[in-house]
Amino acid sequence: MAPSFALMDAPHLIISNPPHDAGDLRPVAPCFGLSVAEVRMKTNYRVPEIWFAERDPHEVEPINALLTEAGLKTVVRTQMDLAQVPPQTQVESFSFAETGLVARWDDSEVTIPYDAETIAVFCQPGGDVAESESSGRGLSARLSHGSAYTGTHGRSSLSSLASQLSATHSSTFLDLYVALDGDLQRISFVEATVDFAGLHMRLPRATDNMVMFVAECEDRFTNAQFDRRLVGMLLRKRRTAPTQPPPQTSGQRRRLSFATPALTDLLEKVSDDLKDASQPDFSSRLVYLTKR
Repeated sequence: MAPSFALMDAPHLIISNPPHDAGDLRPVAPCFGLSVAEVRMKTNYRVPEIWFAERDPHEVEPINALLTEAGLKTVVRTQMDLAQVPPQTQVESFSFAETGLVARWDDSEVTIPYDAETIAVFCQPGGDVAESESSGRGLSARLSHGSAYTGTHGRSSLSSLASQLSATHSSTFLDLYVALDGDLQRISFVEATVDFAGLHMRLPRATDNMVMFVAECEDRFTNAQFDRRLVGMLLRKRRTAPTQPPPQTSGQRRRLSFATPALTDLLEKVSDDLKDASQPDFSSRLVYLTKR
């Protein structure tokens, strides 16, 4: 059967698949429209992101070949591939049964066999990118030294830190991508909302329980690919209208990075489900596309 127009017209995406083994980046710098130093900065980012979106597959092939020759790891997918990654199904409770992990939400219950082919993405953000870039320190470090933020603007600073902690807490999750009854499912265990009573030993802090839960899954799932590239990921603020335009080189370097107008425009065309996706949610989808 001939492919539909939508399939033929789907832009082809070149997605970075770090870590890279970058060599001579001079041949690929013109592809990005950046200097070699700026490209090297971009390739140091450990989270998968869309680097190029081209409608003509014949334009993608030579670009991807140059990237590969320079030691940059990528995968080529289509807009339709991205659109078909399901949204999160957030689990309320779970238990470890003899043959599989039992996940429950609303009035539903599924068992994920331990031997099922599974892609597991663990996301544990590290804080807000703007503050982290200026201070060179992650969220946990700033919280542990909270006394340094209790000056004239101490109350607002601590409130901001609490807000960041809340955002990080709710963005920490384990996504299990698995085919159940022939359909791809994305079963999500979100630290802020899942009940950890299913653990054999429950700890006081949700963060510790989450780490223990992930470790337990790693031990039990025999055919799972576990990916931790979203651990420590810095969260970028999404702005609908920037107060001032970014420097031209900065805008070029970020290209289709999260929260850029170019990516926002692309995602709005892909699906309604994606246009409002959070950075952790979207990044998990890209990780899945690099592993499948």
